[in-house]
Amino acid sequence: MTGRHRPTSPRSYGLLACMAAGALLVTGCGAFPGATGGSREPVTVMTWAPAGVAGPDAVDMAGMTAMARAYARWANANGGLDGHELRVVTCDEEDTSIGAGNCARRAVKEKAVAVVGSYSRHGTAFMPPLEAAGIPYIGGYGASDEEFSSYTSYPVNGGQPALLAGNARQLARGCERVSVVRPDTLGGDGQAWLLRTGLTEAGRPAPADIRAAESATSYDDAAGAALQAAGAADGCVTAVLGKRTETFFDSFRRLEPSHGGGR
Repeated sequence: MTGRHRPTSPRSYGLLACMAAGALLVTGCGAFPGATGGSREPVTVMTWAPAGVAGPDAVDMAGMTAMARAYARWANANGGLDGHELRVVTCDEEDTSIGAGNCARRAVKEKAVAVVGSYSRHGTAFMPPLEAAGIPYIGGYGASDEEFSSYTSYPVNGGQPALLAGNARQLARGCERVSVVRPDTLGGDGQAWLLRTGLTEAGRPAPADIRAAESATSYDDAAGAALQAAGAADGCVTAVLGKRTETFFDSFRRLEPSHGGGR
């Protein structure tokens, strides 16, 4: 029978932890950049993410900026940060390099002391303006390589690479063969490579690489191909389709043999 393993969707962004970390950095010594003496000026931070973006390969993370604004309201209702008002500026990154660069330049213009808990796949566009202004990037999602290489970046998790490497280790413990369904995009190529590398290091064969449209409303064809490639015994199917992962598993459940008890 065919097994299945559902990866944990990376929906917990850790924004609250990032805000807390930012608060410690800017208030822990009783002062923050741009402040003087006993000033009680607001502490300005920025959070950005793509919001309301449409398109086959687009990413929509509007909840991140909404959570940042909600956190600011809660923090200020409870005395702010060491008596300072927390001013959170949000920016629609638009899931483009131009949008990411514009958000970074706005952070400089707003005199933000940090960018916290943000999402962007365009580190090459947003990191240079932050580095030039000395603005730290705290607790980003981990969607770009620059978050792990820039001297102004302070990640609080391993981002997507760590999630996929961990998923590969989980799959290797109980699956003889693995099928991975992933977006037919450049980003999807990287996801497939990470899973393949993790499985190979664990002594498992490379997974069957099933490409699919990231924005599809049905994944019947991809589910059928993945199920067949995984085999009838000790096989697993996993999917890394972002918010469409549940849509994929809806298709998968309809095709899965009725006798197939899953893992």
